[in-house]
Amino acid sequence: MNFLNITNDLINIFPELIIILSIILSLLFACHKNSLNKIFYTSAFGLLIPFVCYAFLGKEIFLQSFSSSLQLDKFSLFFILLILFSSIITLFISQKKLFLSEEKRGEFYIFLLSATLGAIFLTKAAELISIFISLELLSISTYFLISCSKNKTNSTEAVLKYFILSSFTSAFLVYGFSLLYGLTLKTNLIEIYNVLVANNTMYSPISITAFLMIFVSVGFKTSLLPFHMWTSDVYKGADPAVNIFLSCSSKFAVFSLLMKLISVNPYIIYFVYFIAISTITIGSLLAIRESNIKKLLAYSTVAQAGFILSGLVIFNNGYNLAPMFYYMFVYMFMNIACWIVVELFSN
Repeated sequence: MNFLNITNDLINIFPELIIILSIILSLLFACHKNSLNKIFYTSAFGLLIPFVCYAFLGKEIFLQSFSSSLQLDKFSLFFILLILFSSIITLFISQKKLFLSEEKRGEFYIFLLSATLGAIFLTKAAELISIFISLELLSISTYFLISCSKNKTNSTEAVLKYFILSSFTSAFLVYGFSLLYGLTLKTNLIEIYNVLVANNTMYSPISITAFLMIFVSVGFKTSLLPFHMWTSDVYKGADPAVNIFLSCSSKFAVFSLLMKLISVNPYIIYFVYFIAISTITIGSLLAIRESNIKKLLAYSTVAQAGFILSGLVIFNNGYNLAPMFYYMFVYMFMNIACWIVVELFSN
């Protein structure tokens, strides 16, 4: 019986296993000279095959794996498709020699695969430990992606700032998780919600504090106010291919996590109201006075994050997510196009 359960779990994460296999093969190819094309094609297949697998799944799908620590439903499926598509575009753009130094492109492909893997697992995660591991896999891989730049001075400053601030906010995340576990003695999100409702502790000070601590980390990853201070400098120091991943794949994954958190404790929605309005307003105002095109687009992603967050607020009030999904879909294409045009004209 256990063997059958493990087999079913592995089948449910077959697309992720393809990405893991691609990472292993790319690492093996990297040990040899003149293997850049092999790494690229391995990475391309490692992203295209999972995209095709998920694209042919039905909208009403619901799969649980590894004792419900991973969960795939129609909402997470949409986020995964957006993540994979933007990662594929990032991969093919970086292959055109416009963005990356030759010696760093091989490692860029490998870290792009691992970051995408972390983003997908984060989208499917339904348990505190799996959320933390997925988020850290995404974050650590992103550090290396930012460092893969032609401009070594700017990229070093950008990755150092992102690393220090991200590590600091990860501490808030872990502390929030520990408070939740201490309050409910559960790690599964659905079980946490049931315990909070049963014990009437949904709006207790410890519960609200825990979710606000978690929101600090989530707000940092999605560039929400007032955790947006890193965005302009990091986007300026990173290459456009990396900025596409940061503003699309990474952001979509963390927004899927935020949607789960809001559904677990709806009382934080009043705080989210204020954050969404402030992010839209301040992000737009900061973009107006900016003369550097990379920083301008960075502040634009801050404002767009506020608009996406407002869609989550509407969802919590009983409306469907179709308008927000449409907005994210258009945002992804427009954002990719903007970064490509910026790089082409800068050359």
